[in-house]
This record gives sequence, structure tokens and C-alpha cells, in this order.
Amino acid sequence: MRKKCFLIVLLLSLLFTSTAPVFHSAQADTQYAVIKQDKVNVRTGPGLSYPVMKSVRYGEKYPIVARKGDWVKIQLKQGSSGWVADWLLSVETELQKKDYVVSTTTGLRIRSGPGTNYKVVGQFPKGEKAHVLMKQEKWVKISYNGRQGWVSSAYVAPAASKTPSNQKHSLGTVTATILNVRSKPNAQSSITGKLTKNMKVEIISEQGNWYKIRYNNVTGWVSKQYITKAAAKSSSTSPQKGRITASSLNVRSGPSLHSKIVGTIKKGTEVEIIGANGDWYQIRYAKNKTGWASKRYIEAGSKKTNGAQSVVLLYDGTNLRSAPSTSAKIVQRGNKGQTFPIVGIYNNWYKIQLRNGQTAYVASWVVTTTSENNSNKGTSIPSNGKKVIIDPGHGGYDSGTIGVRGTLEKHLTLKTAKLVYNKLKRAGVNAVLTRSDDTYISLQSRVGISAKNNANAFVSIHYNSSITPSANGITTFYYNSTKDKALANVIHKEMVRHVNLRNRGVQFGNYFVLRENKRPAALLELGFLSNPMEEWTVSTNAYQEKISQAIYKAVVKYVNS
Repeated sequence: MRKKCFLIVLLLSLLFTSTAPVFHSAQADTQYAVIKQDKVNVRTGPGLSYPVMKSVRYGEKYPIVARKGDWVKIQLKQGSSGWVADWLLSVETELQKKDYVVSTTTGLRIRSGPGTNYKVVGQFPKGEKAHVLMKQEKWVKISYNGRQGWVSSAYVAPAASKTPSNQKHSLGTVTATILNVRSKPNAQSSITGKLTKNMKVEIISEQGNWYKIRYNNVTGWVSKQYITKAAAKSSSTSPQKGRITASSLNVRSGPSLHSKIVGTIKKGTEVEIIGANGDWYQIRYAKNKTGWASKRYIEAGSKKTNGAQSVVLLYDGTNLRSAPSTSAKIVQRGNKGQTFPIVGIYNNWYKIQLRNGQTAYVASWVVTTTSENNSNKGTSIPSNGKKVIIDPGHGGYDSGTIGVRGTLEKHLTLKTAKLVYNKLKRAGVNAVLTRSDDTYISLQSRVGISAKNNANAFVSIHYNSSITPSANGITTFYYNSTKDKALANVIHKEMVRHVNLRNRGVQFGNYFVLRENKRPAALLELGFLSNPMEEWTVSTNAYQEKISQAIYKAVVKYVNS
């Protein structure tokens, strides 16, 4: 009896002391175990000590009903179930909702199975969209033009699957410490997830004393009394600007490649972004014409509010260019201390207004910013001349790993890197990004940027993956203990202080950007996208803010030591 009471108390303590938010989908994707050995034993329990109940063979597929450590419970025929070791199988995910992908490369081969050894059965042209049927490690099963087959996940990107809704939903903030999310608008319905205090949710409808909310693409019902609705946004903000990066971009009637083409825009044209849906922007162009265009070919600037700001040039002979690129034409040169109003922001470039009324672009790493209301604020000019390279892993056709719910590593690394970069710039550190958008940069080029800038620190940002879904935590890698380890140690120590993920430690890593780098370098793995819960955690704004703050603080500490 005492033992039973102890277990009850332990379970209750775990339930009420956990701070990590849990939010399960009521319509979870179905996972299957695909046997990868000629003959695999199925046991009565999750371990080699349990008796064998039967055998399964190579290529057979069974629904996964439970997991425990390195063991998977599978549903057998005739209603029975048993356990197999997860290192003897691969996992396929069958999606419940309709997901779509777009081909990102020319002539992508469709194969009869998930591997390059399978027969080519067709092609998936660049820019075309296909329905996702299943995911397996680095391959995606698609349906395209009535044909089913497998394509490499490295050469596809998520695509919008729905037409836009004109309905604008409100945002809400959770006020309870822990708020239950339910399947129906009543307290007797099943709990499908939990939210924690200060989380932001989308309110999509209401019924009586309940709100129907959406969080991370999952919906459910919560009590109104624990949600505070956000105030309506002011309309004083001017529209967001965008700049076309493709040589000729089609404008369509809707957010889909199947929508009618209603116009074309040339490279360098500036447009207004008035809406968004999935991978598409709704734009205004050519004297109030509107339409939809792919996000990947529009370089979005920041929204410029009425509280104008200016840039202050840090160096004599600063190049002011016709476009946000170091290869663009120089229209003017400025000198140290000159101030220009900001009219837009494009990744790492400011669009500024010149004294003759024309506009130009200046790189963010050669200026500092100041508010017009207080010219002394934000003018932290670097004095030590030290340079830091922030390297967002992957990019372009190299998507990196793909999360259980479709998160692309290349997008997440760029998000984290930009947060770190902006914090460093605001502190006056001379920071450089190896890439500022979704483009492919070779490993040699990344190391070259480090050498060219004679970097005092090179930090490569990544997210991890494993065939074991329970794998979790953060790791920091170094190659040369004399050159790199001090940097790795200070960053890792700061990260584990800021985020509540498993500490996997500082480890040796034989990675190109470390091995071939002559400057102090560290490679960070900031969480596992193959772990559904950790994928959710690292994608949140809260985690991104904490981890970027940790990296920023550590880098500043290192370069000033």
C-alpha cells in the first residue's frame, strides 16, 4: 500500500512540476515500422529477455502503436501485437492531413521506392506541386499527375495546400499557469493537450464560454476565462515592401501554381506585400494591380512604422548601392558619421533616403542605427575591430534534416542565426552572416568567409536528427582543442544555462567547417527535429529568443576575453 501511495505521489509531482508545454494533435500522423532485416524476432515485451512470439520478414510493414526506449510495439495481423528493436526497422509516416511539396530542382527523379537504387518512374519538374502521401527518413512519397513515387526530401519544399481565407482571426494570450486543451467546448470532453502561461494562440471561433484555438497547426477548445484577447493592431503602419529576385516572376490569381497567371514582374521591381498564405505572398504592383507570387522569389523588407530611424555610417568611403547586394552598382559614397533616414530593411541591408531625394542601399555591417527621437540611443560603435562569423547551416537545395512535422532545418538555422546576428550588431560587434537568405553556400565558401574576414570566432548553427525518435538535447562540437575548444566551452555553458534541453556536452567533431577552418570555430546542434516534442520546442519563439541570447552572450564574452 505504501509503495502504491508513493507511486501516486510521484506521478502527481511529475504532472504538476513539469514546465515543458505539451500539445498533442487529435489527428496524429500514422507511423509504420518497415522491417529492414531478412528475419526479425517479435517479442512479448520491450527487451531481449522477453520470449519470441513470432518472426517478421524484410519489407513487411506494421502500424506502430507504442514505443519504449529503443523498442517499438507493432500491430500484427489477427489483432495481436508485439515488440521489435528499432535498429532493425525504418519508420514511415503516413500523413492524415493533406500536405503538399514543391520541387526545387530541375528534372527531379521520381523513383519506385525510397532510395537511389530504385527504378526511375518519372520526373517532378521544378516549381510543380505534389500531394505528400508518406515520409520515410530522407525520402517523400508523392502523388503527381496521377502517378505515385518517391523523391528525395533534399530537393522539395513545403507548399501551400489551401486557398486563402478572408477571415481575420484574433490572437490570444494564455493567462493560466497550465491550461487544458479539449476536444470539444465542455469540461467533460477529453484533454488533447496543454498550454502554459503567456503562450500566444490564434482564436478561430467561439461557442458559449469556450474559444476554439489553433496552436502550431493543431486546433482545440479552451475556456475563455483563461485567454486574453489581443488588442486590434493599429493601421498606422505602412505596408511591407518586397523586392523581386527572380529574372521574371509570374503573378497568379491565387496562392498556387495551378492558379491563372495574371502578370509578370522583372527582377529588382519593388512591390507591396499585403497578405500571405503558406509559401505565397499577396502583392500590390504596377499601380494597384494585385496578385499572388512565390515567397522564395521575393526579398521581404521590414515594415516601416511612423517612428522613423536613421543609419549612421561607421567608415569613410562607405558604398551606397542601387540594390541590396555587394554586386549592385555604387550610386554614391558616404563618409563616417553621415546620417540617412531608413525607409526599408532587406535582410542585412538598409534602404535609405539620400539628400537628393533618391534612395540607395547600405550594408548593415558598416552602419549603426539611431532613433530620431534620441540620437544617442543604439549607437554602440565597435572599438576592438573583432569579427564574428555566424553560419546558418544548409540552404537552397540543401534543406538539411526534415522534422517529423515538416520543419526544414535550413529555415530554422537561418532564423536562429539572424537573431544572433542582430543582437551582436546592436551590441556593436562586427558580425557577418555566411548567408542571409535561402541560398546554397558551399562548405569551402563558408570557411573562405571565415578566412577572408580573419574571424575571431566562427559559429555554425545546426539542428540534429536521429533514427531514434526519443533522441534529444543540445551538443557543441570542436575540432582542434587548442584553437576551438575554449569557444565551444563558453558557448555550450551559456546555452545550458538558458534552455531546458538535455545537455549532451562538448564533443570532438570532424566537420569540414571546423577541420578546414584556421580560425576559432564551433558547430552547434540545437535540438532534434526527429523528436516530435523537441521539434515543437525549438520552433517556438520563446526557445529561439533564449538560445540566440545565449549564443550572443557567449560570443561577446569570448571575443572580449
